Amino acid sequence: MATEIRRVEGSEAANLSRFAKTVFATAFGHSFRRDDLAKHLEDNLSIAAIRLALDRDVVLGAAAGKRLIGFIQFGALPQPSVGPGRAREIRRLYVTTEFQRRGIGSLLMHAALSHPALAEAETVVLDVWERNEAAQAFYRKFGFRVIGSKPFKFASGRRGDDDLIMARDAFS
Repeated sequence: MATEIRRVEGSEAANLSRFAKTVFATAFGHSFRRDDLAKHLEDNLSIAAIRLALDRDVVLGAAAGKRLIGFIQFGALPQPSVGPGRAREIRRLYVTTEFQRRGIGSLLMHAALSHPALAEAETVVLDVWERNEAAQAFYRKFGFRVIGSKPFKFASGRRGDDDLIMARDAFS
């Protein structure tokens, strides 16, 4: 089945929220306590949070037929502190488990990096969980390199593992 990459519209916030919550909980739920996971999903992937993301950022979705199978979200850095000039951030790249390792993530990454919002950026940054070695390897294939780290804090205030900060310069 062919995969279509297109911009996700505001009217699709509820569907994108359900999808994002499912993918996140499947991938990372084991590393959260139940209450922390519920709070994280509500704060970051609720319909309201997704609506804000769709208003603020570019979100490209990958669909097989009418079924959403992945998405990538990117936009301006909230506090441009990494790299010179026009820095942008990839905030999320999610692909449903069933479609991982089938090139969907690569399709989304290529579409994002060629989108004007990222193509003109001097630096593109992202965060990745330090234990997610497969994702780190994936990002390295696109020219990202680790430039630092930051602690992950759960809603309860408990400190988790670090997130690595990776960056890709325009020449990558």
